[in-house]
Amino acid sequence: MTLKIDDVITAISGINVSGVVILDVDKIPQEGTVRASILFPNPGTPITGVKFAPQTFGDSATAAHADVNYTLNYVFLLKPVGEGRGVYQALPELINKIMAILDACVANFSVTGAVDIKPRVDEVGPGMTDPAGNQYWGCNIMFDVLEFYEVS
Repeated sequence: MTLKIDDVITAISGINVSGVVILDVDKIPQEGTVRASILFPNPGTPITGVKFAPQTFGDSATAAHADVNYTLNYVFLLKPVGEGRGVYQALPELINKIMAILDACVANFSVTGAVDIKPRVDEVGPGMTDPAGNQYWGCNIMFDVLEFYEVS
């Protein structure tokens, strides 16, 4: 049995949130200014904290079982810093979009083999960067995954 990391990433990219484009790992923007609100895997640290916790020990007649924990790291970009009139004009919209993303995640996750997927948010505000180095209002969204793994 293999880990379901690809299935979890596909499930995340399949979530539907009004006004937000959610990208798969092969669609990360490479250059230019992003014009739409997007959520994409963090190209610098796409996965962190991989830990195997054995639950049983296998031999030639049985398979060993383990829990695997890992975090998938994403970046959410709402709009470029400086777009709009006030310095904090984007903050209410940013908070509303983050909550819509979290609501959609909680309501729609269904991945075979993934026991638990918990989204969390960090570093909300201006100063998030796209891969080209442009500054945006946004945040980091992490998905903590617990997966059942069978070594045969």
